[in-house]
Amino acid sequence: MQMREAVSLSIVSGLRGGSAAILALVGIFVVAASPVFLRTKRSLRQSAVLRPSPAVSALLLAWLIAPTAAHAIDAYITSSGGNTVSVIDTATNTVIATITLDRPSAGVAVTPDGSKVYIANGIADTVSVIDTATNTVIATIPVGGGFEKNPFGVAVTSDGSKVYVANETGTVSVIDTATNTVIATIPIGLNPTLLAVAPPRPDGRSEPQNEDRERRCRLHQDDEGQTDGQEDKKMARSKVYVADSEGNTVVVIDTATDTVIARIPVGRFPFGVAVTPDGCKVYVANDNDATVSVIATASDTVIGSPIPVGFAPAGVAVAPNGRRVYVTFDTAVSVIETATDTVIGSPIPVGRSPTAVAVTPNSRKVYVENFLDNTVSVIATKTNTVIATIPVDRDPDGHGLFIQPGPRFAGIPGFSNCHGQSVSALVQQFNGLNAAAEALGFRTISGLEEAVLEFCED
Repeated sequence: MQMREAVSLSIVSGLRGGSAAILALVGIFVVAASPVFLRTKRSLRQSAVLRPSPAVSALLLAWLIAPTAAHAIDAYITSSGGNTVSVIDTATNTVIATITLDRPSAGVAVTPDGSKVYIANGIADTVSVIDTATNTVIATIPVGGGFEKNPFGVAVTSDGSKVYVANETGTVSVIDTATNTVIATIPIGLNPTLLAVAPPRPDGRSEPQNEDRERRCRLHQDDEGQTDGQEDKKMARSKVYVADSEGNTVVVIDTATDTVIARIPVGRFPFGVAVTPDGCKVYVANDNDATVSVIATASDTVIGSPIPVGFAPAGVAVAPNGRRVYVTFDTAVSVIETATDTVIGSPIPVGRSPTAVAVTPNSRKVYVENFLDNTVSVIATKTNTVIATIPVDRDPDGHGLFIQPGPRFAGIPGFSNCHGQSVSALVQQFNGLNAAAEALGFRTISGLEEAVLEFCED
């Protein structure tokens, strides 16, 4: 029996308290919900089928999850003019909650498990923490180390352990998410604004997907990139890429030591920053040059020529499938193909002064905040057209990963039996889809079914 017919792993990400390990049985095979099994289709085909003992299988099947935060994929839109956060249900494109904050600025970051949102409050010199289960503020963290430090950009590490906050007066604050306290303040430069985190190379050098990633990342180096194994060391790190807008550079922080390890010259007034899902490339919007610079993380150098986009580019987002980059400018959005680093198609018209941008976990929709229109435009990536316009509070401008991550299920995306395998696992796990939807926090059974379909799409 092929692995794709045997694996029965039921995983739902975004659960708190370690309950992300959801186990289900289809046929006679059980696979534990360990990160080592979250592999690509290619590596799964090459993997051996695990056959645990009956005692282990019974123990694993008894490990069921408790009800947790809703798994609807919500977008958190900060409005500096209204001092609020609008919560948009991306399934219905409606505002489902409004949260009052203390003068929020531009930075928004949802944790990898989807349970919390960290938002910079610029004038207040604080960061608010929102619990997504209740959409209430559960903590307020002073940052910047003094008066009028103006926290702006926010980013969370891939393991969710740290939050990095760019203070416009020249530093980056580091927050320990376990205690919600500042544990370090890093001098950066003239005017750090937005930032993004590149994940480290996964552990286990022999894993095929890790070898593929290293190969891809090396292909992005220029001929003068690092050699003699230095690129291996750089890819093994988790790094933060910070736009120093007035310094015309991107500053690189090593998250292991919280020290600056590189300064990369880019275009004039770099602002928006985004990292590809594989961690190989960083895209930087140069506001005063109307271009986007591309950085290879293996060498921490700019590769290729700057990519021309529209006037005053601001926000940058990479689709989770890694194929497209979306850049806001003037009154439109440019689309860059990552394989060639060229703009494809015509700009997509949206509202006035589009700023922040983010993409849903399935890469099907792009959400664009229109600062002067007090709206959010929703773009369907299949047609690159606006399919909805959502009114929000005044001056929306919440840059960062402001959309919750999506769930994962038993099947293998791209295979014809992915949907059936996932549904079978849920039915057996929870004795029916109605119970599964309720236990996993979906607002409706159709929401759960849509999530499975989206997950299974290659």
